[in-house]
Amino acid sequence: MAGTSSVPPIQFTLTGLVLPEESDILAGVQADQNAAFGGNLNPALNTPQGQLATSQSACIANANATFAEFVNQVDPDTADGFMQDAIARIYFLTRQPGTPTAVQCLITGLFGTVIPVGAQAIDTSGNIYICTQEGTIPSGGSITLSFANQVNGPVGCPANTLNAIYQAIPGWDSINNPADGVEGTNVETRAAFEFRRKNSVASGANGSMPSIYAAVFAVPGVIDAYVTQNNTLSVVAVGSTNFPVTPKSVYVAVVGGASEAVATAIWNNTNVGAEYQSTFTGTGSQAAGVVTISATSVGHLQVGQVLSGTGVSAGSVITSFGTYTVALGTGTVNVSTSATHSSGTVLVAGSTVGATIVHEQVTDPSPYQIPIPTYPVNYISPASTPIFFAVQIASSTSLPANIVSLVQQAILASFNGTDGSLRARIASLVLASKFYGPVSLIGPEVSILSILIGLSASPTQTSVQMGIDQAPVTDVAHISVTLI
Repeated sequence: MAGTSSVPPIQFTLTGLVLPEESDILAGVQADQNAAFGGNLNPALNTPQGQLATSQSACIANANATFAEFVNQVDPDTADGFMQDAIARIYFLTRQPGTPTAVQCLITGLFGTVIPVGAQAIDTSGNIYICTQEGTIPSGGSITLSFANQVNGPVGCPANTLNAIYQAIPGWDSINNPADGVEGTNVETRAAFEFRRKNSVASGANGSMPSIYAAVFAVPGVIDAYVTQNNTLSVVAVGSTNFPVTPKSVYVAVVGGASEAVATAIWNNTNVGAEYQSTFTGTGSQAAGVVTISATSVGHLQVGQVLSGTGVSAGSVITSFGTYTVALGTGTVNVSTSATHSSGTVLVAGSTVGATIVHEQVTDPSPYQIPIPTYPVNYISPASTPIFFAVQIASSTSLPANIVSLVQQAILASFNGTDGSLRARIASLVLASKFYGPVSLIGPEVSILSILIGLSASPTQTSVQMGIDQAPVTDVAHISVTLI
């Protein structure tokens, strides 16, 4: 009962539990023993009573630690294992068993050939990939579709390695991945699960960006997602790639997941669909490096689009805006070609290089009778964007013989979140300092001189801001380790 023991209790404070030091517990146990035996008890730890006091103190300290662990397990910020699963079930969430590596592939073949969901291809390492987005090869003979590894986990898929058809389809001639795939994940880590739980609390809402984000992330197989909105009347540059978001619209970027399921999640949480304007028709003329838009019939222009038509040189890439504004639909844009053309038609189709616009038709889930209305939903599948690392380690004879491989694997694990941390994500600020800890944990003999990152070989930066159309990826070929 209270007041009958000298052992200090656990303190409940406004900032959490405060556990007594083991030395204070031992002193309290010895005081209790001394009082129980009438005083003058020898406190030496090598005596029988000393041994009993030590054992009792250890049991009390262990019980205190167990209680503190339980308290931490009911806090979403620190819960782990089955206790974290229990907290997530309050939000109707379950831990994801893992996600497969996702990759964008260029499909070529006969016009009109349908590539169905489930079509199979194989990479140079023998990994089989499954098509997750149905598509029909257009008149140009090629189409970009999403594929996913048939097994979950961080399986690397470097550019130009997914290049063979595994299951033949008449009219399908070839497949290749121009860019690296985005590596999948193992069973969802504590950090990743808590990240998703925090962002899921808006899933009961409708029409808000957090609710769209939560719904998309709940789709099986989704590795990463980003949702934003432009509330202005002008094109807005977002992220390091200056990707302009469609005015007055919601913009959704998703890596992984079946396209139909992603589109349905978007539709069910907006009732208007996610918009992305990728076509433009108007009239204009080109001077040296400048195109003047005199009228717009449909759509708007964006930096990175490729112009064509009688009023402009084919292959003219928009590099920046002059006086052109979306609100007016007219004005000048700067382009990559310097030819001169008289007034004529100006056309454009596409987005920034590498990013893919996914088009899906979603059937309205409301209880309509036939005919049931369908609506178009578009979202972006971001381009895989390699991140390069340059690591310098102090040379030492005590370093392991495979130190280069160990450093590369440590960075890969932290980058992909397989070490329990959060992975590098769309539109995230990737900090070089994030990787100092994982590399240092290789061993006390590792002395880091510098870690630099960037978007090209021989990086010189301490951080990289990803765009909303960029999915960060890396592999051992992008991680240079030098012993100095």
